[in-house]
Amino acid sequence: MFLVKLILFFILFYWLVKLSTRFFAPYLLKKMVSKMQEKAAESQGNYYDRMKKEGEVNVIVNDQEKKVPNDNSGEYIDYEEINDHKK
Repeated sequence: MFLVKLILFFILFYWLVKLSTRFFAPYLLKKMVSKMQEKAAESQGNYYDRMKKEGEVNVIVNDQEKKVPNDNSGEYIDYEEINDHKK
């Protein structure tokens, strides 16, 4: 008798999971797709272009100017080559 109840329980559990997945999966997929689209739009700059007003000026700073020189790179010394050849 226990085996029959266990089998019926698994069948009922499977049916409930299948039914709930049928209703909730489309909602979850739509939510995930919309979040991915928002992230893609932000990374491409489309989001900020739409928010920009006419006549607004944007200044883009180059990060390479801010780099600090590496102390291990050494020091450059300018030198002249002297010829000691006597004629």
